[in-house]
Amino acid sequence: MFRQRRQQRWRRLCGVACLAAALALYTLLGLAALATLHAHTNNEATNGESHEQQQQQQQQQQQQQQQQQQQQGRAPRAATTACIDFEAGRPTLSIVLTGRNDEHGEAYWVRLQNFLDTLDFQARSINASRLELVFVEWNPPEQAPSLKEAMRWPSWPGISVVFIVVPPSIHKLYQNNDVLKLFEFTAKNVGLRRAKGSMVLFTNSDIVFTEPLMRLLRDAPRIVPESTWVVAHRMDFDWPGGSIIPADAERVCLGGARRVGTSAGWHTFNASHGGPGGDPFWDTLQEQQLQYEANPVLEAKPVRSRLPGDYFSLASGDFTLMHTRDLYRLHGYPEQTTYGGWDSVLLYLAGYNDMKQIILPPPLYSCHQVHAANMELNRVASPYGKILNGVMRNGISDWAAGEDFGLPQHQFVQYTR
Repeated sequence: MFRQRRQQRWRRLCGVACLAAALALYTLLGLAALATLHAHTNNEATNGESHEQQQQQQQQQQQQQQQQQQQQGRAPRAATTACIDFEAGRPTLSIVLTGRNDEHGEAYWVRLQNFLDTLDFQARSINASRLELVFVEWNPPEQAPSLKEAMRWPSWPGISVVFIVVPPSIHKLYQNNDVLKLFEFTAKNVGLRRAKGSMVLFTNSDIVFTEPLMRLLRDAPRIVPESTWVVAHRMDFDWPGGSIIPADAERVCLGGARRVGTSAGWHTFNASHGGPGGDPFWDTLQEQQLQYEANPVLEAKPVRSRLPGDYFSLASGDFTLMHTRDLYRLHGYPEQTTYGGWDSVLLYLAGYNDMKQIILPPPLYSCHQVHAANMELNRVASPYGKILNGVMRNGISDWAAGEDFGLPQHQFVQYTR
């Protein structure tokens, strides 16, 4: 009897011990799980703090680099605002210009037609292909027909034509819209933003090209390196006031040359010598032409300093050629609402972003049909003194356009051929 009671007591004690052991085991497992969860949480927090610290360090480094660039008189590099994919078969060169049918500066539509006819003739003569002409009609007058209907556009199959209309409702959003009827550089940015070529030439409707310059434009996407900009001497010639026969455009330009833009400024040919051919400076230009023809190499040079005098910016609005990727990096032209000088500022931006300049030698002239000036525009002249002062002291990042250059948010009416 006594033995049975002792065995029962022993069984009960064993049961209690097993239950206690099981409870202890479950407790240990739970504590281990909590410890693992806590460690994982701490790791995530540590990693998050480390990631935030890395981001802060990167931002501090970028700010320090920008401060150093500004102290050196250079504008911070602009970020590329869009991914540009140049597919095979798309245009290699886009020629961008702007205008409106308001007889700006005397017989505007005649000068524009001379540009279009000469471009069409020369492209056909040298068998140029994969060219794109982008024309931006800004703020078209209500009382005049659209330039799309009024002009005869190139028919050569190697030139595709894109016609973009920016309506008066957009123009009225800008300051000085009552004086300036055309915001040239904003309009050119509109064309840039919608151009398909791997390179873009900015020019104007009163320009005609010499045939050697047209050949250069045909080959430019192949021979001009990226991170460079290209400018040309402008030859001003006595425009006869009417239509120019395309085949005679180069002869009319050079035979009637009044002055030429050089790195030293404008040189006016001495009329007493019987035209440009009698001026001694003409001999200098001819020597440069012979040197280029003997060794047709384009040399890209960095600007020596941040001073504007180191840039060949004379009449650069009539001829500035760059790769499209570089123009996107610079955000195109500054989009200001004053008149004059902003074509040069684009070159300053390029120089401060470590690009090199190519100055085309004779005979690669852009020829300007001389016309009357519109003095009314001087009412809203650009503060060029302040621009140059900012260039020499602080760089020019304050003048650059923003990420939304060229009004990409607007769906303008476009016609293509």
